[in-house]
Amino acid sequence: MFRQITGFVFVVRHQQYILRGSEKKNMISSLLEVPEAENSQFEFKSSKTESSSLGRKLCKAASAFSNSGGGTFIVGLNDEGIADGGIAPTVGRTSISDWIDTKLQLVRPAVNYTVKIFEASDGRGLVEQERIVLTVESKRR
Repeated sequence: MFRQITGFVFVVRHQQYILRGSEKKNMISSLLEVPEAENSQFEFKSSKTESSSLGRKLCKAASAFSNSGGGTFIVGLNDEGIADGGIAPTVGRTSISDWIDTKLQLVRPAVNYTVKIFEASDGRGLVEQERIVLTVESKRR
């Protein structure tokens, strides 16, 4: 299924990539590439995280990653890096990519980021039907 989303979108192996900015190298192409625990370049948030606090956590992590060597904020993984059901592809009536754009526009200085949506877990946990795992990769400023 292909959905038109603001920005350049392409689908590969049930994964939807929404590119923000011009860099494409070092992008995660599979959840199997994600480490089994958080580190200085990866932060995980469970599918159970409320969207009201998720926006604040996303902005904080994106800013920190941009000020360091870059990093990836992932929603839909537990503390061990396993998909735990996934999140809805919308927040209210807003697509998740538009919701992220709105949140990250508040970060100053501006953040260069890439949003990717995974509709399959690649054998690493469970992504329920009509749910996604979301990655936001922040590039170094």
